[in-house]
Amino acid sequence: MDSAFAEYTDGVGVNISGISLDIALYFLDRDVPFAARIDDGRYVLVISYNSTHVRYYDPIEDGEVKVTREAFEESLSLQGNTMYTYTSQ
Repeated sequence: MDSAFAEYTDGVGVNISGISLDIALYFLDRDVPFAARIDDGRYVLVISYNSTHVRYYDPIEDGEVKVTREAFEESLSLQGNTMYTYTSQ
């Protein structure tokens, strides 16, 4: 996953696994999306949120998905809150 960020961004991949969703959403406040591993083991790109929902891009469904924050947190926790993002060099 780290190499994908290096290849497709001007930044360096950062493993943010294990932190809470609330802390991970801080990256979106800085206009930096993050990849998250959800319940069935696939990765999605989290792109926006509000107080009740999270929106992510799902490459398997080839589109955006909107779910409640509670449902997303549960899905994320099933994979140990595995998440990656990037930072500029």
